[in-house]
Amino acid sequence: LNPEYVTLKPNKEKNEWDYDTDELKDAIKGAKAIILNTPHNPTGKVFDQNELKQVVDLCLEEEDCYIITDEIYEHMTYPDDNGNQRKHLLIPEVFPEAAHRTLVCNSLGKSASATGWRLGWGLHP
Repeated sequence: LNPEYVTLKPNKEKNEWDYDTDELKDAIKGAKAIILNTPHNPTGKVFDQNELKQVVDLCLEEEDCYIITDEIYEHMTYPDDNGNQRKHLLIPEVFPEAAHRTLVCNSLGKSASATGWRLGWGLHP
């Protein structure tokens, strides 16, 4: 395996973390799967619907590119500087056209404050 990483970088204009669209496109070309962590650890970034749509569309353009989502921090979202709470979005729910190519991974470790427990699951619709 030769993983390609897409780095989140601070966007001072929007006062949040962002990815470079071209870097994302290049990383997904020819990929068999991507791993998406949202809410992101350690930045706390919650990908919005437009960002997720871009990821979904790029993956669906590729032949057999799966989206593996890390949902472990789904309940840990925080208000932005304006007090707006970002809502965590589950890809197969919001983008049913991508459900057949999405593997949702989650765990009780973080949300139940049981970090010593190793109880997790994967769902593929």
